[in-house]
Order: sequence, then C-alpha cells, then structure tokens
Amino acid sequence: MKKFVRFLLVLIGLSVLGYWGYKKGKNTRSLVGKIHTDADWVLKINVHTIKETVVLDALTSPGFYYDQISFSSGEEEKDSLADNGIDFTPFNLVLYTVPTVKNTAFGTFEIDASEDFEIFIGRELASRNIPIEHNAEHGYRWAVAKKQKTVLAWNQAKLIIAMSPEIIQENLAVIFKDILTDDKTIQDTSHPLVQTLSDIDDHIALIAGDSRININFEDGEALIDGNILTRHTNRFSPEVTVEAMDEASFQVHFDANFQEQANKKDVQQLLGSFSFFEKNNLDVSEILDRTNGFFSLAVKGTTVQTDTVVTYEYDDNFEKIAKKTAQEKIVPKLHLNIGAANESLQSYLQERGAVTNQKVFEPFPLYQLYVKDGSMYTAFDTFKGRGQFQEYSNSNFFDCKINFQQLAADMGIPQLKRYTAVLKDFRIRAGQKEGNNIRLMGSLVGQQQEVNILSQLLFQTKGPVKTD
Repeated sequence: MKKFVRFLLVLIGLSVLGYWGYKKGKNTRSLVGKIHTDADWVLKINVHTIKETVVLDALTSPGFYYDQISFSSGEEEKDSLADNGIDFTPFNLVLYTVPTVKNTAFGTFEIDASEDFEIFIGRELASRNIPIEHNAEHGYRWAVAKKQKTVLAWNQAKLIIAMSPEIIQENLAVIFKDILTDDKTIQDTSHPLVQTLSDIDDHIALIAGDSRININFEDGEALIDGNILTRHTNRFSPEVTVEAMDEASFQVHFDANFQEQANKKDVQQLLGSFSFFEKNNLDVSEILDRTNGFFSLAVKGTTVQTDTVVTYEYDDNFEKIAKKTAQEKIVPKLHLNIGAANESLQSYLQERGAVTNQKVFEPFPLYQLYVKDGSMYTAFDTFKGRGQFQEYSNSNFFDCKINFQQLAADMGIPQLKRYTAVLKDFRIRAGQKEGNNIRLMGSLVGQQQEVNILSQLLFQTKGPVKTD
C-alpha cells in the first residue's frame, strides 16, 4: 500500500512538473514573433491563465455559473470563430506601441490557414462595407475601419491590427512593412523583453523598461497595481487642491502640471489628434496656454434645463412656419473645472464663437454647459449659479472614483444599467511624492464578492450562454 501511495505521489509530481514545463515553454514561444523590435510599451494579456482562473472559479462557485447557462434543444449555433484560419485568443495576447507612431497600439496574430482566413476576413469586411486594398510593392493587403479607428494589414502568415484615434496611413505603412515584409519582430526566446514577459504571472501586465502596471481578477474585485518611472524627478505635483462634490457618483481630477513643459507638450500632442477642436475653430495650443494643466469633473444628482424645441406647421396660406416651444428636461448635475492661467479661457472661447452671450458652451450638444470664469478655475456646469463644493488637499495628482449604481441613476441612460448592474465601485489613483517614481493603485469592485469579477462582467455583457 505504501509503495502504491509513493508511486501515486511521484506520478502526480511528475504530472505537475510536466504541465509546468509545458506551460512555461508555451508561454515563452507564444511571445516570439509578436512584438516589433522597437516596441517601447508592451501589454501582455495572459489568456491561458485567465481561462484557468475562470475554470477554477466555476469549481468553487458552481451555482453562479449554472444560473447563467440556459438549456435549449434547438439547432447548434455556428461558432463565429470556427474555420476562420486564425486564433484571436492565443496563449498570450500581446499589444505594443512604437515610438515613431504616436498614440497607436499594434497587435500581431499568426494566420494558421491562409485560404480560410481570406474567406473570413473578406466576408467580415464586406458586411461592413469596408474595401480591401492591396500593397503590390510589399505583398500585403490592408483595410481601414474608420468608425472603429482600426487598420488591418495581413499577408499569408500574419495579421496586424493597429488602433489609433487618428489614422495616419503613411506612418502605419512603415510598421506594416517592418513586420509583414522584413519580419522585424523579436525572434529570440532569450531576449530580455521576452524573458520578462514570460515570467509575469499577472492576468494583464503593461511594461516599459522598469515601469510596470498589473491587473488581476479576483473574487469580487479586480486589483490594479503599478510603478511608473518618469524621465524627470517630481514631474507631477506631490499635492493638489481639489474642488469636489461630497458623495458624487463620479469624480475625477488630473493635474498635468504645466510648469513641466514636457507635460504640456504631451497633452498638446494627444489633444491635437482629435478633430473636435478644428471643427469648432479652436486651437489646442491657445487653449492650453490659458490653463495650468489641472482638470476635474464631478457628477452628483440631476438638474433641470430648459431646451428650445423647433417644430414646423402650415399657416392658412399653406406656408411652412417654424414654431418654438420651451421644454424642460432632466440632465445630470455636472461640474467641470479647468485650472486657470494668466489669460481668460472664457474670453478666448467667446472670441472663437464657442460660447454664446448667455455664457453657454455651444460645441457640446447634449447639455447646456454654462461657462463661469474664476480666479482658480474656469467652470463648465449644467446648472446656473454657484454649486456647493468643498476644497481639500489630495496627495494624488490623478484620482478617479465611481459609484456605478448612483451614476446610472444620475446619467439617466437605460442602456448603462446592463453594464453597471454587476458593478459597485471603482477607484484608481496615482501619486508622485518624491523622485521619479509614480505609484499607481486601484480596484474595481463587483456586487458578488464570492464570484470572480471577470466572470461577472463577461456574463453580464454577453447575456446567458445557450447550450443544447
């Protein structure tokens, strides 16, 4: 009997060791050929480990998963990913950025069956009326999904997905050629970046040099933890003064600290990629010259606004005339602050026609935003007059808090309830108290503490799973 027990223990030990070796090898190999050699920031989504976590959670909380599954005797539904020639959920999913292409994330996928993939991608793009172009010089195809801010490029072996708020095809074409033609990707399993990523067991990890942010999905919550190293010491203020609403459903502030010119330049590059400013005759650099880099936004409760509704009717001479009527509507009570600098932001917006004589910010169509200039802030509120606020000091230059149930009620958007029903609170904050180290901490809390937060989110957004 003792020999049998020893044999069983040895067998179990070898099985565990063998699985660990398989997983370690697969983990490393799945990263090879997926990352551009010049990549700076790399995001690793540990798909295999996430699947293991969900399976283990199903064993410990079977009641939740059973309730999410509906049984039917209908015909088997066709798997939308079957026979498409590519796996969009590999062992590890890797996204990365390249310094020469700003505000753009890339992902590289291996094509297992070229003919199947061509049929799949052709069908999917045709259904969305997206044309396929051919780069004859470098031998790859590409397509632009403008609404999704995404560009696809592929040959017989690989697919590249590029995501950016501003698509500049000339810049993307360089990266497409690097990977699809010149295979300019990290191929060595002993490469330091591959080794670092391979050793990371977190569900999601974002790294750049010694900077790192981790996200892990636990029972009832997702935990965010990270350290980011800045180029200069004390790049962000160690303490900021915030004008806040007590018990707000949504509250966020960010102090970009424009005393550091590098911060101002980064914000200008980011905002410059949005067409909103150009469409409304606004210059980003002139706006930023009128602020010190501080931004805060709070939502608490609702308020009533009067909107003018235009309808048309015919008079006795059958001539079409416009009829204006006042209509009250309930909108979120919103308070937006932009830190003041030397010149008036409100005056600039009035000169450019973005603010009316009634001090209403015109380019925002959903609500009337009343603009109010002050010594410390320029405020954009959905209510007239002065609200009740409390000033306090905060050691975090960035801080965001959300109460999902309260926010859904304040926003009055029924579609939000489906996505916020399983969520309770969210908090994320970042501070740089000294040196060049930014400390990042956060959590997303679900309603059910005994069920993994990722499963709560997946089942809530996708709906019940059907099975025969």
